[in-house]
Amino acid sequence: MLKAVVAKSVKDAENSSGTWSFSEKFDWAKIVNNLMQSSYHYGDLKGYMEWKKFFGFLEN
Repeated sequence: MLKAVVAKSVKDAENSSGTWSFSEKFDWAKIVNNLMQSSYHYGDLKGYMEWKKFFGFLEN
């Protein structure tokens, strides 16, 4: 499940910028928020809580 969610986030980032590379800057808070929402949507509450904890770390 996690691989699919991460792949979707990378694909979304690629679609918004046209290309994707490791040297590009991304809004990681937005990406992690999308991962959280996808985990919640698919019923992965444990994954949701783990992403939520990481999201809190990013905001500080």
